[in-house]
Amino acid sequence: MGTFMRNLRYAVRTLGNSPGFATVVVLTLALGIGANTAIFSVVYSALLRPLPYHEPDELFHLGEARSQSDNSANGAQVSYPDYLDWKKTAKSVQSFAAYSGDAFTLVGNGEPKNIFAEQVTPNFFATLGVRPALGRDFLEGEMQSDGPHVAILTNAFWHTEFGGDANIIGRAVRLDGKPANIVGVLPRDFEFAPANSAPVWVPIHQTGDLITRRSLHWLTVVGRLAPGFSPCRLARKCKA
Repeated sequence: MGTFMRNLRYAVRTLGNSPGFATVVVLTLALGIGANTAIFSVVYSALLRPLPYHEPDELFHLGEARSQSDNSANGAQVSYPDYLDWKKTAKSVQSFAAYSGDAFTLVGNGEPKNIFAEQVTPNFFATLGVRPALGRDFLEGEMQSDGPHVAILTNAFWHTEFGGDANIIGRAVRLDGKPANIVGVLPRDFEFAPANSAPVWVPIHQTGDLITRRSLHWLTVVGRLAPGFSPCRLARKCKA
């Protein structure tokens, strides 16, 4: 310890005699530490931090291959009729949900804003194992063509656009000119990278060709495995 203190005093005196050199050393260390901190933050968020869902290892994306040579089935878009067939027939999956992004004009809090919103099936958050921190989840009836228009906000959007208003539940806004009631706010740690962290979430409404035509591929499907099944078993790639 005595040797360390002598070396430390010597280093301080040396740097004190060369302020320009000392400044360069301090700035170099600061830049190096800052860069490494930033890189670690990105790596931690993307690779190391557990996903903010219940049992995330049970979740998977499921898509359709357009041909035998098409290897992009994982995450490929599917039609709504195909999604319904999967829900009815899959035995290895306890829950299927679907989502699709869209742009909306939000009116109801100052000037109109163009926002990115995600349209989802009502069981989407339940499939992920996520519960709203405030208010409630979507209901099945809210997906009907004549069902009520509702929305769920991310925690960040609730704070930045509505000031964290504690009375936000039930507040009316307009999305593309249609009235919608805010029914929930998501937890602070909720993220969903495939949906580009959409600030607003709304139920898919069963209208038009998008719902009836099997040739229109516009949905991305996420599922949760049933108990006793693993991703490799689902893909039939488990080793004996």
